[in-house]
Amino acid sequence: MLIEQFFDAGLGHGSYLVADPDAGVAFLVDPDRQIETYLAAAARLGVLITDSFETHIHNDYVSGSRALADLRPITVHAGTGSALMYPHASHPDGDAIKVGELLIRCVATPGHTPEHVAYLVSDLRRADDPQYLFSGGALLVGQIARVDLLGPEHAGELARAAYETLRERVLTLADYVAVFPTHGGGSACAAEVAGSRWTTLGFERKHNHIARMAS
Repeated sequence: MLIEQFFDAGLGHGSYLVADPDAGVAFLVDPDRQIETYLAAAARLGVLITDSFETHIHNDYVSGSRALADLRPITVHAGTGSALMYPHASHPDGDAIKVGELLIRCVATPGHTPEHVAYLVSDLRRADDPQYLFSGGALLVGQIARVDLLGPEHAGELARAAYETLRERVLTLADYVAVFPTHGGGSACAAEVAGSRWTTLGFERKHNHIARMAS
């Protein structure tokens, strides 16, 4: 399994190409509209992008999933309630999708947005247990994503949902799980974020002040 991160410093946005080179396939997580970047990376790795996973409806950039789906036959995945205005597979909490020998589990993680989901990934050649979390805005490096983007009238409800998401869905994972967020420093969806672009559950459990409150 290979993970390649693409970070747009101007937007504070991280997207990912996750590849199973042995199977010759890959998927994207929260791609932006510069789809040529992902296609070039896939060609370099000798894999075919078959799927694209959206964690939530984005306020700070235009997703590239639709453009890629218009270009080639891929499946776009999102959580139920995402209301994407183009063909996609809608997944309830707990749904699992297999890409090569990579198993992707959809985890409902409302808070940053009501429809937010994260994706737990297991490299089945290593273990059935999940090893990676593509967290969107549910957990950032040292923070969580903002809960006020839909207006102050929704902020209280979303803050409570974000707290429950952390306590019941995220912090129950093993310390060794690597966390790859969508939002980083410079994102309009994030408060102040540490400089690192990925983290682990164990580190965040110990050092993320919001995670400590939810533990």
